[in-house]
Amino acid sequence: MWWNSSKVQNPTVTHSARDDYLKVYWRHAAGDLDVYQVFIKHNNAFLQNKTVPKTQHECEFTDLVPGRLYIVLVSTWSGHYETSAYTYGRTLPAPVRSLVLTGWATEELRVAWSAAPGDVDHYEVQLLFSDIKVFPSITLGSGVDECVLSSLTPGRRYKILVSTFSGPNQRARFIEGRTVPSKVKNIHVSNGGDSTSLKVSWTPGQGDVDAFLVFLFRQTRQQDVRRVLKHQNEVLFGSLRPGEMYGVTVQSVSGELLNNSTASGRTVPSAVTGLQVEDLHSTHSLQVSWKDALGVADGYVLQLLDERGGLVANGSLAFGETRHRFEALTAGRRYQVQVQTTSGGVHSQRVNTEARTCPAAVSDLSVRTNSTNSLSFHWAPPEGDFDRYELFLYRRDDSLQERRRVQPSSQQFSFQGLTPGAPYRMVVVTHSGEQSNQTSVWARTVPAAVVSLRASAMNQSDRLRVSWDRGPGDLSGYLLSLYDLNGSRRARTQLGPEAKELVLSDLVPGRLYRAEVLS
Repeated sequence: MWWNSSKVQNPTVTHSARDDYLKVYWRHAAGDLDVYQVFIKHNNAFLQNKTVPKTQHECEFTDLVPGRLYIVLVSTWSGHYETSAYTYGRTLPAPVRSLVLTGWATEELRVAWSAAPGDVDHYEVQLLFSDIKVFPSITLGSGVDECVLSSLTPGRRYKILVSTFSGPNQRARFIEGRTVPSKVKNIHVSNGGDSTSLKVSWTPGQGDVDAFLVFLFRQTRQQDVRRVLKHQNEVLFGSLRPGEMYGVTVQSVSGELLNNSTASGRTVPSAVTGLQVEDLHSTHSLQVSWKDALGVADGYVLQLLDERGGLVANGSLAFGETRHRFEALTAGRRYQVQVQTTSGGVHSQRVNTEARTCPAAVSDLSVRTNSTNSLSFHWAPPEGDFDRYELFLYRRDDSLQERRRVQPSSQQFSFQGLTPGAPYRMVVVTHSGEQSNQTSVWARTVPAAVVSLRASAMNQSDRLRVSWDRGPGDLSGYLLSLYDLNGSRRARTQLGPEAKELVLSDLVPGRLYRAEVLS
């Protein structure tokens, strides 16, 4: 006689961390039995079965579908009698396939995948930084194959976990991704007034960065590159070309990702050299010259200032022109000339030099009075500016007779103690700074009269002898005239400077005459 066999106790299914495998184990049924038979089915369809000896209490099923919920039946056989016990078991879900980053920006990451094989209830996406969850998990349906993560920190490296859920089971796959670092802000390229260097400074953007790369370009050619630590925000480039325009790119570096910000700046053009005033000896113009500036330049800006700093004239010249004349200036005036090199609107340091027009000469220089031992001169003051007069009196042989300095208010001067009858050249020099101008006039003192003029009849009735002694100084000759008492001139004779007497004949006996000798 056969009795119904008893059921197994506590049938249990485990996936053993595999997505195609289930293991079933149980406690033996009470009483006698012949064999165990284990079935696995899904949707009421029997898929596999195993016969297990009565001495064993477990079996395995393979080639199952990941993530699927199965019903497992364990039947106890004793003769023709069978008793079953069942339980549920689920394979571990498979992970997503081909998990990749498909897009990244400064505050966003886009991740995509291929669907996990088998049964999936939903996906869950987690964002981690340093293994700490950044945001709450994002739950997505089983038909979704991408996810966009936004509001992230620029330049930061994240770990993205995509978990496949099937029932209570999950299977994760992760990928690491980095947001693009943010651009630096407020790039400032400053020459600091220098012709050969540029200082680049900036404000770091938000987020994480490993370092900065700063590139220097001239036109399109890279001239230099510097790697700067992330806590620094400036760099200095030296040995540059004066007046040149340079491009600057500041690159934020985070991992393999870069972000660029650009700016440009120009070095100060170099100043001209050899600025000098050319001596034109002109009362109304100044000419300056210089050597071309080194480096790059567009041209030159010139200013002419008076002593008080007031602008008198200005001008601009193209690069390569190194001479300029200022016209219509005031005679004798002191000026300051400033020259600056220009390049793209940037001006070099000023180069200054002082210059002065030649003072004008006095006008209307003439002899006012003369005597045997003095000469008095008069003149009209010159136009423009001047400091003083210097007077020179030269003898006939150009030897200096006398030199005097007089105040600029003077307009006349007398020289004393001169030689009678001598010619003199009077020179009036107008001074303004180191510049001067002059004008001159010839003059002669009055010759001295003869000395001891006398006349005698020589014991003859029709003749008179007129004699004299020579006076001091120079003379070129004598003019002797003989007059009647009524003033009528009876004789006029020109004599050389060596003559000392003259006999006059054919006169009226007994008549009184007046003789006159002019030196």
